Amino acid sequence: RACAAALHTRPLSKREVAAAARAEGLRLQRSEKVASGYEGVSIGSGERKRPYNVVLRGDFLGCFESAEEAALVYARATRPVRVAAAATVADLAGAARALESVAQ
Repeated sequence: RACAAALHTRPLSKREVAAAARAEGLRLQRSEKVASGYEGVSIGSGERKRPYNVVLRGDFLGCFESAEEAALVYARATRPVRVAAAATVADLAGAARALESVAQ
């Protein structure tokens, strides 16, 4: 797994995680169903420096020192892509107007 490479980066503090989530318009999804307290975040076995894992649809996204940092990664990976859809709708509306003006 990619955990060994992650050990060379400084983990984010809870304050940094909260600021990043706010800036990106994300919410960390709390869950009482999992031991980590966050949806999509599991706690690995054994004693490790970064025990919190994120796995999404079978893809390993990393291991983290805090559950909050892992939850931020999960929120980023599962956020809806609204901006791209809005741009597509705007592009289609503009194209339709352009076709109407050519057809007249």
